[in-house]
Amino acid sequence: MLALCVRPENLEEPARWCREIRALARAINEGPKTTEEAEELMRIGDRLRDEALSE
Repeated sequence: MLALCVRPENLEEPARWCREIRALARAINEGPKTTEEAEELMRIGDRLRDEALSE
């Protein structure tokens, strides 16, 4: 869903952002094994969201 809200003009490196969002989606699909992994996935998701939605 996040990918539908992306403002490509705000991304410094769109290719990197796409790689990271795909990796995040795979990691979420596999499921975190620990609380720390879950928190890290949330941090990554927040950062990618902020990059995508920045104005």
